[in-house]
Amino acid sequence: MERTKARTQHLDNKILFKIQELRGPKLDKAMTFFTSMGNGALVWVFTGIFITLFTQYKYHGVLLIVTIIMTTFSNMFIKSRFNRLRPCDIYKDVPILIRRPMGSSLPSGHTASSFASATILLHMNYKIGLIALALAFIISFSRLYLFVHFPSDVLFGLLSGIAVALINIPIALRLI
Repeated sequence: MERTKARTQHLDNKILFKIQELRGPKLDKAMTFFTSMGNGALVWVFTGIFITLFTQYKYHGVLLIVTIIMTTFSNMFIKSRFNRLRPCDIYKDVPILIRRPMGSSLPSGHTASSFASATILLHMNYKIGLIALALAFIISFSRLYLFVHFPSDVLFGLLSGIAVALINIPIALRLI
């Protein structure tokens, strides 16, 4: 078990520091912007509200908001169990461009809410879902670029977000 954990940490570090080589003023601004879109899952909450109020996919909008709420609770539960330090807390000599996030690194909440939302939007409309998936990937990558998550945190967030959405979709379909 310890050997697997050490290998994962080594791979996490290798990928994370390779990403740091990409840093530059334009990407710094772009990644800061994209990560802010994921703060509090606001881009996804507003998307759910818009869909609920202004489209024919009203139940998908409600499903999106409910899924974000469930993803948030799931994330809080998982974070409390792992209590993993963030890269910016371990490698303090690497400058970060955003305010240091609070709480555990595992899983990435930005990633979990983004992929949960993209999964719901894919179910609603394939083309809109693909755009949401692209945004989810960019938001997730921004967390690595900004040095606040390890790649395994992002991967776990991706999987947990998709899982919550896939659990919610059949339940919602039975209710309508």
